[in-house]
Amino acid sequence: MQNNSEANINQHSEKTCPRCSGTGVCIECQGSGKITCISCQGKGSVGVSSQGKPIPCRACGGKKTADCSPKCSSCNGTGVISRAYQEEISRKYVKVSGQGRILWAGKAIIITCIAVFLLQRLLPPPLNLIFNSWMAPYSLRSDPGAVWHLLTGALAHGGILHLICNLYCIFILTDELESLIGGKSFLSIFILGAASGGLLSAFFNFRSGIGASGGIYALTAVYFLLNRRFNSGSRRAADGFFFSLVFFLILGFSMQLAGVGFLDNLGHLGGLCFGLLWGGLAKDPQKKS
Repeated sequence: MQNNSEANINQHSEKTCPRCSGTGVCIECQGSGKITCISCQGKGSVGVSSQGKPIPCRACGGKKTADCSPKCSSCNGTGVISRAYQEEISRKYVKVSGQGRILWAGKAIIITCIAVFLLQRLLPPPLNLIFNSWMAPYSLRSDPGAVWHLLTGALAHGGILHLICNLYCIFILTDELESLIGGKSFLSIFILGAASGGLLSAFFNFRSGIGASGGIYALTAVYFLLNRRFNSGSRRAADGFFFSLVFFLILGFSMQLAGVGFLDNLGHLGGLCFGLLWGGLAKDPQKKS
C-alpha cells in the first residue's frame, strides 16, 4: 500500500518533459553527443585566406561538429519534469494573470457599483430618498452604530467619471490579483479595505467618503507585497499600480494642504494600510496546501 501511494504522489507531482516528449534524449543531437557546428554551418571553415587556403572554424577546429550533451537539457535525461522544477519555472517566468478576464468577485463588485449608481439617479421620489439613505456614507456624529454604511458608501459614486475610474481599476485588479488569490480573498480584501478606509476617514472627518477607492488601495497594496515577497504575478503591473496610487495619494494630500482638496485621502490611506498589513501577513498564494 505504501509503495502504491508513493507512486501516485510521484505521478501527480511529475509531468512528461515537453521538450523531449519523455525520451530523455537531446532533441538537437538525437543522443549522438554531436551537433552541426553553428559557427561554420558544418563546413569546417569560415572562408578562404589570401593564399587560397580555407580558414578553419575556431569554434569546432575544422571538425564540422561540436560537442553536445546526449541528455535532454530540460529534464537532465529523466524524461520527466519534477514538481519542484515546475514551481521554480512558474515563479520565474510564468505570469499567472494578464489574460483580460473579469472573474466572479470583480464582476460582482463592478455590477453592484453600476446598479447602485443607476438606482440612485433613476428611482422616482420617494424611493430615491430611501435608497440614498441606505447607501449614505458612514457618519460618527449622526449614526455611529450604522457600521454597514462603511460598505454601502464604498459602493456609491459621486459621478460618472468617478465610477468609470474605479471600475477600470477593479477590472484590471480582478485579472491580475483575483486569478492569483481567489475570489473569496479578493472580495474580503476589498470589503475590509473599504471599511478600514471609511473608518479612518470618519474618525478624523466624522464622515466617511464615497467610492470604492479604499478597497482598490487595499487590493493594490496586497498585490504589490505578494509580488515582492513571493514573485507572484507581474512585477511590472504590481509596481505600476502601487506607485501610481501612492503618487495620487501624495498628490491628494498636497492638494488638501493647498486648500483645493476634494479627495478622501484618509479613506485611501486607510485602505492602503490595511492592504499592506494583509499582504505582509499573507502566505505564498502559489503554494498549494
